[in-house]
Amino acid sequence: CGLPAPDYLDGNSQRPVLDDPRTAVKDAAFTQVRRGQSHGYSIRTPRWRYMLWADGDDGEQLFDMQADPSEAKNLVDDARYASTVAELKQRVLAYAKAGK
Repeated sequence: CGLPAPDYLDGNSQRPVLDDPRTAVKDAAFTQVRRGQSHGYSIRTPRWRYMLWADGDDGEQLFDMQADPSEAKNLVDDARYASTVAELKQRVLAYAKAGK
């Protein structure tokens, strides 16, 4: 409707998707997750889901959503994906620090 969004509101306009459903307005989605007393943050890109648990036994998790959509194999300790883990972890920490 053309109204400016307040600064405290995190988000992007979805209007371009209405004009062309193949359009992406973000390259990732962030979520905050609670599991019992544990909480964590997740980033989901078209290929990856990375979880960083602030407390609890799971620590970090990385899943290849194209090859493993059921999230059965945690790849976080696989050296082949170390740079992916580092990049996604940095993005999750920045998101958590922003507090949005």
